[in-house]
Amino acid sequence: MSFLVITTLLSRYAMGQEFWLRPDKVFYKTGDTLNVTFLTGENFDGKHWELAKNNIEKLEIYTGGVASDVTSQVREGKKDNVSVPLQKEGTALISLQTVNTFREVEAEKFNASLNEDGLDDVISQRMKSGKTNSPTKENYSCFTKLFVQVGDVKDDAFKKVTGFPIEIVPDKNPSSLKKGDVLHFKILYQGKPLFGAKVRIWNYFDHLTTTQNIFTQQDGTIEMTISGVGSWLINVVKMVPSKDENADWQSYRGTLIFGIK
Repeated sequence: MSFLVITTLLSRYAMGQEFWLRPDKVFYKTGDTLNVTFLTGENFDGKHWELAKNNIEKLEIYTGGVASDVTSQVREGKKDNVSVPLQKEGTALISLQTVNTFREVEAEKFNASLNEDGLDDVISQRMKSGKTNSPTKENYSCFTKLFVQVGDVKDDAFKKVTGFPIEIVPDKNPSSLKKGDVLHFKILYQGKPLFGAKVRIWNYFDHLTTTQNIFTQQDGTIEMTISGVGSWLINVVKMVPSKDENADWQSYRGTLIFGIK
């Protein structure tokens, strides 16, 4: 099964530009090599992300309860930006953290992005300060978790909390799910449940993409039904006033990615 995913990563372009981590597949055998290519573009119409290794803070893979840092193995280029041998049977978690990056964005694009991500609190603060029509200086970083399955043994790697500032944690192993199953996610911000956050969900299969939006409950959870096979992405953004005097806002962009067969 081909596996395509989207995530908001390292945008040096327009707001709303989406980035993908594309593994060559999502279900592997022991001894296979996981190859991941970084792409950028909207609606799964991608082009290669011209990767600079210094954009990545850390890239790790968790297998068999052990974390391995594979940041040094990242390659710049147009394909297979990282390749990792899968030696242990079980559910593998790949986690990616980017460096904190600065950008200045014109008002119209910034406002559109706030609406898209459901950041009503930021919209309200900009209105109160009279800065709705002003360009914005933003620091942002991205935190991505990708699940793949190696062999038939399905373990509890899905429960792993990496300690990212923004993080999405499922209550079941995505590798064990099928169409029609119900799945809950907990959204954590600085380790605590995040209430009222807009969670954007994409499903891609057979060249078709569907989208739904769900807001987190008071305990930071959402509930969704696996409506189809293919690739799934769960995305959430948290933005707060920046402590850096050179920026107005700090945003944290979290995603969780998995596949259903």
